[in-house]
Amino acid sequence: ISPVAMVSTFGVLGVVLALMIKTKEKRVRDIAIPGSISLLFGVSEPTIYGLMLPLKRSFAYALVGNLIGGAYIGFTNAAAYRTGGLGIFSILNMIDPDGTVSMNVWNTVIGYVIAIVIGFALQMIMPVPLLDKAPSEKDTKNGKENTVTTDELLESASEEIIGSPLTGKVLSLTEVPDEVFSSEALGKGIAINPTVGEVVAPANGKITALFETGHAIGITTESGTEMLIHIGIDTVEMRGVGFDALVEKDQFVSAGQTLIRFDINAIKEAGYSPIVPIMVTNTNDFVDVIMTKELQIEKGDYLLTTLKQQERGL
Repeated sequence: ISPVAMVSTFGVLGVVLALMIKTKEKRVRDIAIPGSISLLFGVSEPTIYGLMLPLKRSFAYALVGNLIGGAYIGFTNAAAYRTGGLGIFSILNMIDPDGTVSMNVWNTVIGYVIAIVIGFALQMIMPVPLLDKAPSEKDTKNGKENTVTTDELLESASEEIIGSPLTGKVLSLTEVPDEVFSSEALGKGIAINPTVGEVVAPANGKITALFETGHAIGITTESGTEMLIHIGIDTVEMRGVGFDALVEKDQFVSAGQTLIRFDINAIKEAGYSPIVPIMVTNTNDFVDVIMTKELQIEKGDYLLTTLKQQERGL
């Protein structure tokens, strides 16, 4: 099943390449350009969270490409003979045990290309949805438009206070050694260089995403703040070694409940940074996201506040 599984990033790559050509939004390009490089090497979550999930239809086009490309690979009975890298490096897994580059390899490559081409073609044919919707500063009352100032937006905003999911040193998101995170392409946020290998729930909410490798988790709080906690940089390559998820997707959790335990030393020994970016992935739903000014933080301490515009009465 490995060749079929490995096709998954290539349909997304095709859609992202089309988005780079068609989009007029700078933020889409800011995510798509580094994201396409990551996808080529088998790392998909920055693009999934930054583009595919918000642009739902684009994700569907990628899935169609993956479906057809994967079906071709399955039909030709392509097989992997070893465990190796992801993305284009996975092609090496398909070389015959005697070192022969047979049709087993080429059928896998053809399946990858089919996924890319179909994802690309569908997105080029179909309209590109908007990632950023301009925040409305107008309200209607008695049939007339009333201009709402920034100060009024802030004064009328409801706030949600979010606790820290980790213990460690607080960093600006711009200090994260990964452009997808540091550019705030996935949303505003903050980072923590952990001193304790444990992630707890920052608020009451629902687990909306959990990678099998245990290196990243998404939670939506009861008030609607969507957060992504990514443990380390490029730690997907560790394939779950050193990570122990204690919850499941769609599970409701309480603030302070332990979600994941991880081995900081194992991450460092594998050559990766243990820095944990924490992003509010639906930043555009808020008037503002305010971060803590502390330099050191304990789990459960104040981390950030989201300010959401309240519905104005008519």
